[in-house]
Amino acid sequence: MYGRARCWDCFHHLSYLRKLKRKAKRKRPGSAPNRGAGWQRARKAVSGQPCAICGAKPSPSGSVAHASDHVIAARFLILNLLGDPNAAVNLVTLCRKCHPLKRRAENRLCNRTNIVGWLQELNRIGFPMERVKRAMEFYGIKVVQPCGVV
Repeated sequence: MYGRARCWDCFHHLSYLRKLKRKAKRKRPGSAPNRGAGWQRARKAVSGQPCAICGAKPSPSGSVAHASDHVIAARFLILNLLGDPNAAVNLVTLCRKCHPLKRRAENRLCNRTNIVGWLQELNRIGFPMERVKRAMEFYGIKVVQPCGVV
């Protein structure tokens, strides 16, 4: 009965949940080494794969660097308490040219919570939409069509 208030759904302390939300609201929640062991393991799992957008393969010498990224932005998932952003279904590898394009699309999702605009932007840049669909199903994100739109 006494003590700090808790969330009715997950029983975490509300102060902890507020801290997570504040951290997620920042534009970039930290550099790769500061994101924890879960992110490091997840990054290693997808490293070495070709770019999901253009298909460029990483060179063995490392001259063509690739970045590990989330299909659905980690800050969106954390902010909305939808689950672990480092799940295998939510990870993708992108080259240096394609990564900024996807990051620009993420800003539509995270800054404006515009899921439809985010999906349109991903489709425009050639992101594999079947991966987005799988990730959205995994996290239970649904897009409802407005009335009159076919």
